[in-house]
Formats: sequence, structure tokens, C-alpha cells
Amino acid sequence: MNTILSKLNLKILVLLFYILTSFAINAQDSPNRQEIELLLVSDSNDAYFPLAREISISENAPLVASIDEINNFSPKFIIYVAEPKNISEENLLSISKNFKNSQNYPALGIITGKTIGSARKLYERRLLAKKGNNFIATDIDYSADFREGVIFDVSSLPAKKIPLNRENLLQALKKADYFYWARHVSYDGWFWNYKKYGFLHSRELPELKPVVIHTPSCNSVLPSKEDNIALEFIEKGAAAYIGHLFTPVTNAGTFIGHLQFLPGEYSWNEFPIGIMAQIQNVASIRASSYLPFMFILGDPRIYLTSNKPYTVIEDTIYGDKRKIICTSDIKGILPMKICNGASYSYVKIKGLSEISDNDCFQNTKIQSLNLQSDKYLLFILNGGTVEINLYKYPPFLWSFYDAITDAFDISWITKGLTRSYISVLFFFIFSIIIFFRIKRGKTIKSYLPEILFAIIFASFQLIFVSLRMHSISVSSYVFNIKIFKLLLGFIGASSLVACGLILIDNSKKNFTRFVGIMLCVLPQLLLTVFLFAVVTVRNYYFQSNFNINLWNWNSVFSPFIVMLIELLIVGTFLVLKRYYKNKYLRIE
Repeated sequence: MNTILSKLNLKILVLLFYILTSFAINAQDSPNRQEIELLLVSDSNDAYFPLAREISISENAPLVASIDEINNFSPKFIIYVAEPKNISEENLLSISKNFKNSQNYPALGIITGKTIGSARKLYERRLLAKKGNNFIATDIDYSADFREGVIFDVSSLPAKKIPLNRENLLQALKKADYFYWARHVSYDGWFWNYKKYGFLHSRELPELKPVVIHTPSCNSVLPSKEDNIALEFIEKGAAAYIGHLFTPVTNAGTFIGHLQFLPGEYSWNEFPIGIMAQIQNVASIRASSYLPFMFILGDPRIYLTSNKPYTVIEDTIYGDKRKIICTSDIKGILPMKICNGASYSYVKIKGLSEISDNDCFQNTKIQSLNLQSDKYLLFILNGGTVEINLYKYPPFLWSFYDAITDAFDISWITKGLTRSYISVLFFFIFSIIIFFRIKRGKTIKSYLPEILFAIIFASFQLIFVSLRMHSISVSSYVFNIKIFKLLLGFIGASSLVACGLILIDNSKKNFTRFVGIMLCVLPQLLLTVFLFAVVTVRNYYFQSNFNINLWNWNSVFSPFIVMLIELLIVGTFLVLKRYYKNKYLRIE
């Protein structure tokens, strides 16, 4: 048993290292391409091709006939012009695949409309968007502690709270310059409140200002479908609609500033909405999406703030390090452009967080995008002076440590299966096992090592969650877990580990030992199996319909990594217990 567990621990370590070094997003070297500011894409057979040619001439920008041809260039912005029927799922998927395969994410916007005239007006409205009346709306969201549907008018502080219903929603849309819709969508409407069920159909939309509509929710950018809500927003006067082709397949809390700040509120001429959207795409890929699915109807160069929202005080290069100190009075998400910053793969913002270009998991405090030679950062700022340090490479072993910490943050804090009344059931099972063992002649004292180890293990989890729940970077939700739930988690974790170890103790059957080990890591095992099943089923469905995978395996890896480490810890305890037990028996 000692030899088997030692080999098992070694295999777990090797497998863990392999996982953490193999599934990170690796930036690929781009072939030499012509760097340009803007590229137009439109099929010559498309009815809106004359508009594309008109824009191309007025902007002095190249015009190509297909998405495949963009690989000859390295544009910062792409405008794709097409009539709605030609903006099919297949065409948009070809764009997603191109971005993913090339690891190049130029800001793309789609110019379309029900007529070529309305498409031209959409292009012209790029200059009319502005910062002004801002709204955030959400339905019941227990993860974010929202118990009812609500609209927040965040045009000024303190925010004004308005009940979410159809009438209030329509009034807010009429007044809005930037509207963030955080709940459910379909191709033809927005819906909310699963108890009373509210639905805003595309045909109900009022006339709008040149508003920027931004939703992190599922599949609404489907202009080829009849009554498409995104297209209808454009027809009613919106300057841009930012949404997804398919479900972003990720918890909404993985979006930066979700339900707290507006990601595009302080966009400016050198950091427009289109670049913000591509940063969100890259973040979604780190979370769980296989391909980028966020698209913009409208010009990707739209921005809301006329002036750069920060002032650089210092920008100094020391060998492989670059330090930037800037000041800003904004309280929200700051969009920063770092000229010639793409060569720096690691960013540390003092007092906030740190990221690298090859992070395994998402960061909701800082997000970045390399475009041509520049680096673009979105990060949360509470006003004042901020220090940004950039390095060519991350510190030694930082990527390994960051991946491990993020995995535990996701599994132990954002998931936290034992922090529920099911913990009482685990404790009940533990009590039954102890009762029957005592009836067979055992004593509580004989299980003290197992019980003590289980308490230490659960105490470590309790301390970890308590210390990190306010500082995690893997979710934008605010976690303020109450003491009662922390105690439930302690009861659940300690009971499960104790149950598993007691079953293993003196068991003569390998199956019973296996069940005992699985009990010790049951929460992570359940999460891993559940997420594996969900990813597999969803990917199978989309493979059969679109010949693509929709999810990557990052969401599965986080509980799997934690499970491997928990197995390593439990295995180490069993090895040490066997070693000291044998040593004691030899002395006797």
C-alpha cells in the first residue's frame, strides 16, 4: 500500500505539471503582414457591396472580398459590410475561427441594416455616440445577491434604483446613451423574471438615441434571422449593439466589472468599443469558450469619452522592465493603451492584481489584448494614482502558482459545494459510520488520526476561503460568505474526509478503499464529472450542427486540478500513517 500510494503521488504531480503547462493560451508568432489601420470586408456579390466600396474610398482603406483574405494584413480595425441575410452563423463562425487560429484579434464591427440606407446611417452614427445617461439592468441573480429584477441609472452617483418591468425598461432605453443588459436574451427579444416572466420583443422597441447596447448574454447577434433583436436595435437608432452569436458559455461573473461598472464607459478614440469587445472575447476563451463569439453591429471605432481618461506621469524602461505611473479621477474600468507594449507578457498593477499573456484562467480585475505592437489594458480603478509594471516574462514559477491559486479560488470559493445544507447530510453519514464501527468494537480514539487530519484539512479550506473571498480575481461577483455558510462548509469538508479515511482504514477490499478515497475528494469529483458531461454534450450538439466545439476544457480543469492536489494531500497522509504505524509495530 505504501509503495502504491507513493507511485500514485508521483504520477499526480507529473500529471498536474503537464496540465498546467499544456492548456494555457499560447500566443503564436504572426507571419509578416502589412500593418494597416482599417480593412473593409464585403463580398462583391452582396447587395451592400457598393456601400463597402464607398466607405473604402472615403477612408482610404483596402477592401477585400472574404474573411480569409484578412490574413494578408494586420489591421487594427475591420468593418464587415453585408446585408442581413448574408450575416449567417456560418459566416460569423468563419470570423471566429480566423481569430482563434491566427491568435490575432483586430476590432471588428458589422455594418448592416434592413436596407442599404439604414446600413449607411449605422456607419454614420459612429460619430454620434457619447457618454451620458448610463444604465445597468439585471434580473434575479443569486450569485450577485440580486433578489429581484432591477434597473440602475448610473449616470451619476449614487445610482438610482428602478424596478425592472417592461414600462421602466422602455423608458430607460429611450433615455440611454449606454445600456448594459445583464440577463437573458434570445434572437428576437430580451426576457427576465422567471417567476412572473417578462419579455421585450424586438417589435416593441422604441425610437432610440445613438445608444451603445452591450449585453454579455446569449445568442442575440443573429441578423440573418427574422425579427432579430440586435438588428432591430440598429433600425431604431442605436449606434452599436454588442452581443454574442452563441452562448458565451461562461458564468457572467467572468466578465470584468459585471454589474458593478460599465466596461466601455470611458472608451476613447485610441481605445474604442471594438477593442474592448475583443478583450472580452479573449477573456471568454480563458474562462470556457472555445471560440470568440462576441460581435458588434456598428463601427468598432465608436468611443464615448472625448478625452483620454488618464494622464501618464512616468513611463520608464529598465532593461526588461517598464514602469508606468498614471493618474485618473475615474472610478470604474480604465481603458489604457500602452504604445509598443505588446512585447511585455506580464503585467502587475500595484495594489490590484497581475496577469500574463499565457494565463490559464480568467482575471476579472485586469484584462489585456495585444494588437500590432501595442498592448491594451482594461483594469478596475478607484481614482487616483496607479503604478503599472510590465515585464518581458513572468517571474519564475509565477504562472504555476497563479494557476493553482485560481483553480482553488474557482472551486472552493465561487463553487463551494459543501457550503449548503448538504453538509448536514455528510455529517449524518459520518455519524452513522462511526456508530457502526464502535458497535464492531472500535473506539473513537482509534480514529483520532483520521478525524484530526479531516479537521485540519477543513480548517485550511475555511481559512483559505475566509482570507481570499474578498480578493479573488476569477470572478467579478462580490463574495461575502456568511459565517454560517463557512461553518457548513467546514462541517461538510471535515465529515467527507473523515468518512473516506475511516472507510479506508483496515478495509480489506480495494473497492471500499477506492470509495473511501473518492469520498475524500467528492465535491471536486462531482464538479469535474458534471462539467465534463456538460462540455461533452454541448460540444457534441454544436459539432453535429456547426462542426465546431463550443466549450474548451478550462472549466473542467479547475476542479480537476484541485481534486488532484486533494488526492495528493490525502495520499501523503495515508503514506505517513502507514509508515509510522509499521515503525511502531516494529518497535513493539
